This record gives sequence, structure tokens and C-alpha cells, in this order.
Amino acid sequence: MIKGKKGLSPLIATVVLIAFAVALGAVVMSWGKTYVSNAGLVSPKGCSGVSIGIKEVNGAAQLKVTGSGDSGRIEVILENLGSTNIEGLRTWVLGEEGTFKDESKQTIEPGFPLEKTFSYDYNKYGSIKQISFTPMVATDKSKSLLSCPNGKAEYAVK
Repeated sequence: MIKGKKGLSPLIATVVLIAFAVALGAVVMSWGKTYVSNAGLVSPKGCSGVSIGIKEVNGAAQLKVTGSGDSGRIEVILENLGSTNIEGLRTWVLGEEGTFKDESKQTIEPGFPLEKTFSYDYNKYGSIKQISFTPMVATDKSKSLLSCPNGKAEYAVK
């Protein structure tokens, strides 16, 4: 044993350990926040100037949900709010029992509307909770379409 050497008291050691744990937690949380924000919220290259919206007339969204059973219908008027042609549309309808998905190729020029009607099966997907319209643009070198999630329009059904 070494005489004359004193160690940290247990109380001070506990305070130092807790301070180290808090500092390490802050670093991890900061890194995680940056990682999450960069993971899915950054618009893909080629999506600048791409935005779609649900047309409003006198403050009312032009989206109508009708029917029942397997003969439901969703009627919507969308408009290109961006400065680039939209070449396709990805639609997700979140129901209580499942999710209806549709993807179509249609050109919508900037400032122009698109009337779209979907058949919807209430028996299969349940009551509609939310509808999301994501614009897609054509890539330069291929005929494939690129989804632009930052330019999407969403509607919560009440």
C-alpha cells in the first residue's frame, strides 16, 4: 500500500461519473439528431422547385371522399405549385385497416391543375385517416421517375 496518497471520496467520484455520463449522452443525442435530420428529410437532387398542393376554392380543399364498401371514391384536384414539370404522382391513402398505394405517370405543368379520381375499397382498407400525394420528376439520363417527398401534399380526413 502507498502511504500518504489520498483518492477521491466516493461522493466526488459519483458526481464526476454522472457528469461524464451526461456529457456523453449530450454528444450522442446531438449526433443522433443530425443523423436523423439528414437521413430522410433532405430533398433528392433534381427535386428543387417541385411542389404539389390540393387546390382550394374559398378556403375549402377540393378533395371529396364518397361511397362505401368496395365502391368508394376519392376525387381530388391537385395543382403544380412548383417551377418544374411533375411527371408522375405517388398516392398513399392511410386507412384504419391498411394502406392503399397508387403510382401513375402524368405530366402536370407548373401552375396547372390535375383532376384525379381513385377507386377505394373501404372493406379492405377501412375508413380513411390521411391521404398523401408525392410528386415525381423524370431523371435526366433515364426514363425512371424520382420521388420528391419534400414537395408532397397531405390531407387529414376528419
